[in-house]
Amino acid sequence: MLLLLLTGPGGSALPAGIDFRDLLADLYPMLGAQSEADLVFWDQAELYRLFDESAKRLAAIAGLFVERDNSLASAAGTRTYTLPARHVSTIQVTLGAVVLRAATVGELEARDTAWRTGSGTPTRWYADGEGLAAIALYKVPTGVAILHIIEHEFPTTIAAATPTLSAPSPVGDYFTLRALGEARGRESDGAMPEVAAHCRERARLYEEMFKAYWGAAQ
Repeated sequence: MLLLLLTGPGGSALPAGIDFRDLLADLYPMLGAQSEADLVFWDQAELYRLFDESAKRLAAIAGLFVERDNSLASAAGTRTYTLPARHVSTIQVTLGAVVLRAATVGELEARDTAWRTGSGTPTRWYADGEGLAAIALYKVPTGVAILHIIEHEFPTTIAAATPTLSAPSPVGDYFTLRALGEARGRESDGAMPEVAAHCRERARLYEEMFKAYWGAAQ
């Protein structure tokens, strides 16, 4: 995975790697426990689920997680291609060694009356009209070549079996705040609405900072 989170201001290196087992150890006392065994109103699986939801939320709103995916290939006569499962938004598409230009349906309609069916060497890609999980090529390819897609994507699922994430450790503070806010905001005897509101507001500040620094994902 390529991450746009590997350097700080001025290009200085940031420590990479979040271990959610460490975040849980910090989170337990905030939930009135010393370990998983002492949790009363939550369990470890729920806390991992909250971490995972936060990772997906962060990936959807800020441009932190970027990958170059090479799993697709063009096929003769095929216009539309299903994007990888963890795709959020497309940054660049290359077919073979040729970088394709992003286009809109309106632009293609104005350019070519047969834009949906005309075949040849693709020069553009577009997504509007294809749903959220696909892109299409103009022109329709006549041969086979690898599609290299640079994309914003969701990280792999965060769970007890996969408890690490390739991201600078300071981002871990965001996950802790979000998990604490959602846990204390859940309706139960462990609810603390004021704590939940405070954590959620601080997490939103982190999100705005991430978007300002690394850009939006879409």
